[in-house]
Amino acid sequence: MANSKRFWLGIPVVALVFVMMVIGCDSGSNSEINYLATLNLSTGNPDAAALSAGGLNQVQFNEIRDAASGSFRGWHLNEDGELEMYWTDRSESNFDSVADALKALFGEKYRGSDEGKLYADSDYYFITLYTHRTQYDGKYLPAGTMQVGFY
Repeated sequence: MANSKRFWLGIPVVALVFVMMVIGCDSGSNSEINYLATLNLSTGNPDAAALSAGGLNQVQFNEIRDAASGSFRGWHLNEDGELEMYWTDRSESNFDSVADALKALFGEKYRGSDEGKLYADSDYYFITLYTHRTQYDGKYLPAGTMQVGFY
């Protein structure tokens, strides 16, 4: 009889544990979205319109893309019609390589760092390496994301 009581007492305990697990589990419905996943990035060669928007020719585009030593995620034209390029898993040395290539092509006004990012710019371009995960307005960029944009 004692075993029967323990069995019937154990059923609500098991049910309670199960309900607590279901309620407490992460359903994967994280409201943050990887910003790169929202962009229509192309890894192919840009067309003439995209090169024109960036003020580049294909040789310059390739030089900038390849200076980062891999992990090129792609390019797109932003909402203002400006060319942007993205890489992931990049380091400070990758940033310096691309910034140096941009400087050789177009000059440089400033290079520095601030709050989890490295950046350089001129009147013509900007480059940013996000050294820490960066989030804004429900979207995030993983640490190591590098972005180049042309005005």
